Amino acid sequence: MRKYTWDEKCCEVDDIAYKLGNILRKYGRLDVRQAKEKWSSCRIYLSFSISAHSLIYPGHIYNRFPLWLSRLCNKIIDPTLTFLKVYDLIFLYQKMFYKAAYHWYTKHLDKKSHNLESTEYFSLSREEIFASADYPELLE
Repeated sequence: MRKYTWDEKCCEVDDIAYKLGNILRKYGRLDVRQAKEKWSSCRIYLSFSISAHSLIYPGHIYNRFPLWLSRLCNKIIDPTLTFLKVYDLIFLYQKMFYKAAYHWYTKHLDKKSHNLESTEYFSLSREEIFASADYPELLE
């Protein structure tokens, strides 16, 4: 993998990491904590935690529910959805979306249509995007 100076590619890598992190958070409902450039590769810190709160507010570390709703979720809603295997389906969706988002994003790197909000060209390779993935075993 190539190493870049800040003025060459690092801003570009940081932008890709940020956009991919937003896609994973918004559509995959993954808890993306941080997305950044590190050592010329995309670094996205995320977890597959599943609870009612993380599905409604993905990426939020603190609990945004009122105390009564938080207790209701912890005591009744989350155990019920776990028992009914709903969270297993959500976890399966998140794993599939994680893989699909990485592959789709690297497939569309050299095209203008990789992001609806941007018309920039990115010239990074697949290895530079996959190099620092949190769960590389899911990307195979």
